[in-house]
Amino acid sequence: MLKHELEKRVIYLSGYLNGLQDLDGGIREFFADAFLLGTKNSDAVRVLQELYSEHKNVSFQEPISVDDWSGFLERDLSEIILSRPFGVESIATSQVIERREYCTFRIMDQISFIIDDKFKGSSFFKVNALIKQDGMCTSVSFYMIHLSDISHYLILRFCASL
Repeated sequence: MLKHELEKRVIYLSGYLNGLQDLDGGIREFFADAFLLGTKNSDAVRVLQELYSEHKNVSFQEPISVDDWSGFLERDLSEIILSRPFGVESIATSQVIERREYCTFRIMDQISFIIDDKFKGSSFFKVNALIKQDGMCTSVSFYMIHLSDISHYLILRFCASL
């Protein structure tokens, strides 16, 4: 796949994630996106430290490396996506659960278009971080898929105000 095609697909995924978070009711409390980050470094935390080097109050936890990353990511996403759907009284209704499963499926489907067969063996990390700034605290979960063939990470980022 050509790099500009890859970038287009990541932008589409990012827009989808952002739109889903807007449906979650707390538009000022939640944020989600996806992006590509080019790097020669395969150390996930080091990559994030470089990305957030201007932020002085960021603490990263140790990365979680997962072999069966698609199942892991799908389970995590099903808990993150639509955690408080706008205009819905109970998040335990079958309609919300079905919508959450569908949205998770769509995200995984879009990722499969980005990561074709040559990246199946790529490494996967989840890294959690806390960002403290101006009296506010934000929890961030990064899902990082290392695309070793092109020296990039596909990063899904989910932020929530604490």
